[in-house]
Amino acid sequence: MTRVFSKRLVIDASVLCAAGTTDHPTSRVCREFLEEVRRICHRIVICDDLRVEYRNHSSRFASGWRTEMQSRGKVESISVDTSSIQELSGLLGPSGRDLNDVKKDAHLIAAALITDHIVVSLEKRARRDYGLIAKQERSIQAIVWTNPVEDQGALKWLQEGAPTECEYRLGAE
Repeated sequence: MTRVFSKRLVIDASVLCAAGTTDHPTSRVCREFLEEVRRICHRIVICDDLRVEYRNHSSRFASGWRTEMQSRGKVESISVDTSSIQELSGLLGPSGRDLNDVKKDAHLIAAALITDHIVVSLEKRARRDYGLIAKQERSIQAIVWTNPVEDQGALKWLQEGAPTECEYRLGAE
């Protein structure tokens, strides 16, 4: 049996908001993903921005899940500086894009850069835009951004230890 090592995951509030007890596909997939995070003993990373998002946007299931993760010592609080990440939005150029998604989720990238380089989020536009930025900015190319609902193999990837050498890396598309 292969030993799975615990990873520090930056889990966006979008996943915690969607994870519920219903049988809706998004709710079920997000719930199963979070349950697997707990079962495998991965850890979650939380910064001030995520703490506020979690408080404002978590489902009842996710609130209980977070409490259990905290009681198991599986929550790591960190401090992040998003200013350099927000500056990366300039790499998208004068494309006429709404850069709010890039700037709004800068804390996810900043937290991933100082931990195990893994973001779990349902945010499709931010992932796409950071993927475009990663083609020019090497510092974020090592970040894995997985969407448990869209990425068919996300649960298997998690069970295999959440390796960072995978198709979910920014800019790999």
